[in-house]
Amino acid sequence: MGNPFADELIAAKQGDPKLRELTWRVITGTVTDASVDPPTISTDGSLSIATPILGGAVVLDDDPVLILSARGTRIVLGKAGRQSGWEHIDAGSVSAQSSWTINVPATTFKRVRVTHHGTVASGGPIGFTARVNGDTTASLHRSALSTFHTDQAVTSLVTGTSWSIGFANEVQGTTIELLISNADALSAVPFQSVSTAWHTAESTMRHALGSGNLASTRTISSIEFGVASSTFTGDYTVEGYRVV
Repeated sequence: MGNPFADELIAAKQGDPKLRELTWRVITGTVTDASVDPPTISTDGSLSIATPILGGAVVLDDDPVLILSARGTRIVLGKAGRQSGWEHIDAGSVSAQSSWTINVPATTFKRVRVTHHGTVASGGPIGFTARVNGDTTASLHRSALSTFHTDQAVTSLVTGTSWSIGFANEVQGTTIELLISNADALSAVPFQSVSTAWHTAESTMRHALGSGNLASTRTISSIEFGVASSTFTGDYTVEGYRVV
């Protein structure tokens, strides 16, 4: 049996004269209870109504939604809330900093990806590090970093107060990407990283692949990034993968 509200919308698009005469309007709403079927939607902060969902999408509590209304109290959800996939979390810039912190919504995203692009002030290539929750517990962060330059490949194993995730150089073009998994729960927070530290001199170019985790479990809420013996200037983007 089809959704009668969806059928009406389709008929309207096909030019049903009866539906063309109706006055349709778009209003906003918020999901107040996604556990019931159909979910409860509040359109004014106090009055709640139950409305069917079109397209089989999933909504979560507090999701903003768009609602198509017609025929008085008959409500149709025109666009559902969140679905599984990558979402933009944040973006910003760093200006001549040796360390900076990016907040992550706790227990929300299955994976979190942070990408930096920029340059260090001098002395490149400089090691690029990441620390979970600003936690300086000894030997908490475990990482392996494979570095490629000229005709050599070297892997370094590091256990300390931060992860080694790549390199930054003093010529614009450095890109470092950190991908953290299991960011939605208490976990060992496994990660992988890729970095490309470009330079005009072949001897100081670096390409690196990293991986690792924590020696004990944590619930991630922030990531502190840093460079050693220099400062970093550039921009970053933060994305999260939600599973619903």
